[in-house]
Amino acid sequence: MTDSKKISEKTGSDFSVFVSPRGRGRPKDTALRQRILERARDLFLEHGFQTVAMDLIASAAEVSNRTVYSHFESKERLLAAVLQHEGERLRPRFPDAELTTSTEFVAGLQAFGERLIGLLTNPSIVGLGRIMISESGRHPEMARQFYEWGPKQTEKLLVQLLEIGQKRGWCQFRDSSLAAAQLLALWQGTWLFKQQLGLEKKMSPAKIKRHVEDSLKVFFEGANLSPSCP
Repeated sequence: MTDSKKISEKTGSDFSVFVSPRGRGRPKDTALRQRILERARDLFLEHGFQTVAMDLIASAAEVSNRTVYSHFESKERLLAAVLQHEGERLRPRFPDAELTTSTEFVAGLQAFGERLIGLLTNPSIVGLGRIMISESGRHPEMARQFYEWGPKQTEKLLVQLLEIGQKRGWCQFRDSSLAAAQLLALWQGTWLFKQQLGLEKKMSPAKIKRHVEDSLKVFFEGANLSPSCP
């Protein structure tokens, strides 16, 4: 595809790709929007972000360029929406059950970790993550916003979860933010980098479960925590 066929996209430090603009006119068709997202995701993963023009995405979604731009005013915003759509399906969340015992606290951390690793090992997330890294030099503001929306929010949720255990006397941390960062590092390990390089296959649910359990054991037994930790 020649450069002349690519559509130039507006950029700027004040352009927030992870905040949807206020809608105008009639409400957008949710099913149509999802179809555009799915076709864009597939094309980005197959061909990369730079080489895929908006008209190609429109053709794959069987809509007009104008329709694509009515939903996503730039290719950067479309990539951000794809990342959000894929990430929110698997984003770690607080445990559904109220945490009343240390056992439930550890089980909540286990569930959180399994959901996080499931997200990070999802092939589409791995591929989109590669795209985000490759585009960070050209679009540093988009990279910053992606970090704020994704990894940073996940870390904040984990900090809140650890602080529940601390407030209820199940664990004591000198710094809950540092503890969360250390636990995330244990969960991600070196295999995540290997997977980004294509050297590691997707982890099975059973392997993810064992990995999260082993990481929690190292975290609670090896970290400088109170003896009251599980």
